[in-house]
Amino acid sequence: MYWQCTVRHDKGINCPATVTEKQQCFVRGQHHHAHEPFVGVAKAAAVRKTVKDKAKQQVFAPASDLVGEALRNADASTPQVNMPAINKFGNNFVCII
Repeated sequence: MYWQCTVRHDKGINCPATVTEKQQCFVRGQHHHAHEPFVGVAKAAAVRKTVKDKAKQQVFAPASDLVGEALRNADASTPQVNMPAINKFGNNFVCII
């Protein structure tokens, strides 16, 4: 399988980073990422999961309350999340078969 970074045409960045996978062996392509790493990716994923879980339990609660509570309870040792970009966090590679 061939994987490529999903940071494409985002603010003029077209990241050429790729990875080839054969029988669970991953080989980096010849190009490196053309952008800085996303700070707070793990924290953003944890916050997003917490908010989704709470939203299922508290259907009528304001989203801002759920997000605020999730951020307050998030691990303080990890970098702060840039909230407007939370939906862009996650796996930055897409598989192309």
